Amino acid sequence: MNSIAYRKFKIVNILLNKSIFNENIINIILNFYWIILDNKNKILLNWININNLNFNYLSYNKNAINLLENNFDKINWRYLSGNKNAIKLLEKRVKFENNLSKIEYNNLSNNNKINWNLLSNNENAINIIKKNLKKIDWNTLS
Repeated sequence: MNSIAYRKFKIVNILLNKSIFNENIINIILNFYWIILDNKNKILLNWININNLNFNYLSYNKNAINLLENNFDKINWRYLSGNKNAIKLLEKRVKFENNLSKIEYNNLSNNNKINWNLLSNNENAINIIKKNLKKIDWNTLS
């Protein structure tokens, strides 16, 4: 499955190759087009079996957000807490955890909970932190 941005890029590439421009001009145009193209997502190559991937480590990976969004049940929330690109996912998870009873929350495994130590060190999580002042790890935030 290719991203929309990739498909747009391929179409422009085909059109440019049918134009009067030489190869150098086409490459310059395509390079600039790729820079300004929106919604570029990293995609999983066809030959990679998703079942062989380690989602613990992928939860750290800032480029794996799209894959994680599509495999929500496999996310390691502890590791994801430090991922600077995962703010939208983390906001949803914090809201979910805040609505749990104390017993339900305590029954979650550590990998299935937000790690406030890592989140407090995540520079992009300031808005989450501001809304959850009692959970901040002040040593990490400092």
